[in-house]
Amino acid sequence: MNKMPAVLCGVVAVLFCTMALLPQPAEAASIHAILVGDVSDPNIGPGDRLDLNLMKGILNDIARNTGMPLKMKVIDDRIERSTVMSAVRNLNPGNDDMVLFYYTGHGYRMRSMNTKWPAMALNGPDNQTAGLDQYWVYNMLKQKNPRLLMVMTDACNNYVQEGAIDTTLSVRATQERRESYNKLFRQYRGAIIASSSIPGQYSFSGSTGSQFTVAFLRNLRSALGEANPSWDRIMKSSVRPLMNGRQVPQYALNDGGASDFSDSGSAEQPAEENRETVPGSADENRESQSDRASGEGASLFAQLLLQLEASVKYSAQTSEWRGLRSQWMQDVRSAGSAGDVSRLRELLVTFETNIQYSAQNSNWPGKRANWISTVQSSGSLGALIAPLLEVEASIQYTAQSDTWRSRRSGWMNQVRAISGDTGSNSESAGNADGGGEGGSFGNLLIELEASVNYSAQSSNWRNMRDGWIRDVRNAGNNVARLRAVLITFESNILYSSQNDTWRSRRSAWVQQVRSAGSISVLKNLMIEAESSIEFSAQSDSWRERRSGWLQEVRGL
Repeated sequence: MNKMPAVLCGVVAVLFCTMALLPQPAEAASIHAILVGDVSDPNIGPGDRLDLNLMKGILNDIARNTGMPLKMKVIDDRIERSTVMSAVRNLNPGNDDMVLFYYTGHGYRMRSMNTKWPAMALNGPDNQTAGLDQYWVYNMLKQKNPRLLMVMTDACNNYVQEGAIDTTLSVRATQERRESYNKLFRQYRGAIIASSSIPGQYSFSGSTGSQFTVAFLRNLRSALGEANPSWDRIMKSSVRPLMNGRQVPQYALNDGGASDFSDSGSAEQPAEENRETVPGSADENRESQSDRASGEGASLFAQLLLQLEASVKYSAQTSEWRGLRSQWMQDVRSAGSAGDVSRLRELLVTFETNIQYSAQNSNWPGKRANWISTVQSSGSLGALIAPLLEVEASIQYTAQSDTWRSRRSGWMNQVRAISGDTGSNSESAGNADGGGEGGSFGNLLIELEASVNYSAQSSNWRNMRDGWIRDVRNAGNNVARLRAVLITFESNILYSSQNDTWRSRRSAWVQQVRSAGSISVLKNLMIEAESSIEFSAQSDSWRERRSGWLQEVRGL
């Protein structure tokens, strides 16, 4: 079985009931752990065995430092679907206990699955691959109401050369604090979900362990040496790009105790015993009408993407880019001529992946995973317009050519003028108010949002942002919809990140937004919202960009 499934490379999902400080429990809590690893696989088996050993190590350390008894079940021989399901169903934790489920092995995703979480590729009857939804495991364990729940899967690991990752730091930190163990594992409640890679990417492994598991444990060990460890800081450090950007982990944090991390649908039943869809099969390669765009619009998009790439200095791009660039440019031109939206999506992500992080705004690492997910889910050319503008805004001015400042405004206007019409399957179809997929107001609002650091936004915003961006794009020039998305954006900026006068002004501002009858009124209210945000809450490049942004908003 291949580590790379047809639709979604394996995803690591970590769900923690953490974050809200609780009083010290009166009775001793226990740790219940189920560890599952595909150690027999000839390629990934050595890495998976090391993953299990690393997880055993952290569990033993948690037990020793918190005083919680450890009850651990390891399934690492023939990992039968029925065995894993029975272990999950038979677990009986108390309401003050910690529960950990960890899986390392093959994983896959099929288009028929209703949530964004992957299926673990286990053994079923007659030696066939049997899928078990990771979200089903979470739901089953969540219903048992443990105080602390962790469900983690590390899957779709492509075998890499020896020495690709260093596990030394993840095995032991120099000075870990017992009180930090208690703060992280005994005194917090909430929810975190994380994945080892965004949809469509590999998750890499070797005999030295899996990249994301090692990164997570390394950052956890480091935090345990701090006086005030934070799950948010741990996860932010753990989702930095791996393998030169080829693997980009992602996470969302919810401190409200919400249990539903799915995109849609229900995960009450485990996945049926589905075999992995064969990459390159007719079902996977069948192209919908929305993957084709008009030749003129796609060709212009391709030209503008090439112009943007040409604006980026070589010193701001990866060392591999010189060897890749010529073929990439040829592919962009071909995709534009053919109106191939699917290929343009891939090429846009490839371009961004080869920009060095040091050449992008400081808030981009936190927004990048959502950006890639948005690009990959775009079903029409019009849906790619805002992501193209977003990635341009992520690049620091110093990383671009001296001529770009004078060229930039005209380039942005050309991007916004692209026709995204792809027929009845376009995302904008049925929008009675017209305006295409996100008018100029919407694009400028998205650009404003992209300037705000995640630390200046509410803890729920990471979960909300993808849906909000879709709403902005689908609003077109519908003033009623634009009013709603503007208020939602402002409502998710922390008061501490806005100037002192905003509290007294905000109530009247909200009323004015709600009563705005035109974009000419709404644009001034968007400018006012932008002015309320402290510069320290925005990306480093916003000071240079702000003047041009204001000019464009006023020109609407």
